[in-house]
Amino acid sequence: MARDMGISRKTIERVVHEDLKMYPHRTQRAAILSASNQQARVEKCRQLLDWTRNKGHHSIVFSGEKFFTVEQQFNAQNVGVIARNAEEADKKGRVVHRAAHPAQVMVWAGVCASGKTPLVIVDPGVKIDKDYYLKTILEDALLPWTNSHLNGRPWTSQQDSAPAHKAKVVQAWCKSELPDFIPAEEWPASSPDLNPLDYNLWSYLESKACVTPHPNLDFLKAALIREWDEINDALLRPVIDAFPQATPRCRPCQSWPNREVTYDR
Repeated sequence: MARDMGISRKTIERVVHEDLKMYPHRTQRAAILSASNQQARVEKCRQLLDWTRNKGHHSIVFSGEKFFTVEQQFNAQNVGVIARNAEEADKKGRVVHRAAHPAQVMVWAGVCASGKTPLVIVDPGVKIDKDYYLKTILEDALLPWTNSHLNGRPWTSQQDSAPAHKAKVVQAWCKSELPDFIPAEEWPASSPDLNPLDYNLWSYLESKACVTPHPNLDFLKAALIREWDEINDALLRPVIDAFPQATPRCRPCQSWPNREVTYDR
C-alpha cells in the first residue's frame, strides 16, 4: 500500500493506527457450515455451555486424531531469517521445501485438565473404522488410562462426529462402559475450535516435533512421542480452562475461525 501511494510505511501505519483507530488482523482458516449446521451448531453450543456450568469442563476427557507429515512446520509470519541479502538468507534456511504428497502419520490422544493419554500412533495404511476405533482406541488406550489416571473420579468422554465415532456400536459401547459421554448428536458438527487438541495442543506439538524436516516416518513418530511426553501437565490447565470461552463463540454465521490459546511454553 505504501509503495502504491508513494508514501512511507511509517506514515501509513500512523494514519491507520492513530487517525483511523484500525489495527491489522491475521486471516484465519475456518470450517464452512451449511445453513442447517449453522443453527444446529448454535443450539448445541448453548447446551454445551449450560452443561459445563452444571458439570464442569474440567471433568471432560477431550480426544481426537491428527495427521502429521515429515515436513518442517511452516509459519511465514512467525519464522524468519536475519541475513544481509537473499543469498545468505537462503543458505540459512529461508526456503522451506514442500512435497506434493509428503509421508504422513495419524495419531490419537486424549487430554483433560489434569493429564493426557499416551500418544497412539496409527500404522500407515490403517483406516480408523468403527472396529479399529472401538478396540485400539477406546478399549486399549482411553479406558485403561482413565481407570488409572482418574482412579474412580467422575469424568465425561468427548469425541467429534467422525463416522467411526458416531457408529451405533461405538455409541452403545460408550453408553454402557463409560461413566459419562457426550453423544454424537450433541456435539456441534465442524467445530475444531471447541476441542483443546484442535485449537491448541496439536499445533503446539507440531511446533516442537516438526521444527526441522524428518528423513522418514520412523523419525517423525519418535519425535511426536518424545515431544508429546514432554508436555507438562501444568500446561494443560490453561488450555482446558479456555473451553467455556470457546463455546460462546459459536454463533449463526457462515463460519467461525479457529483460535489458539497462548501460554508459557
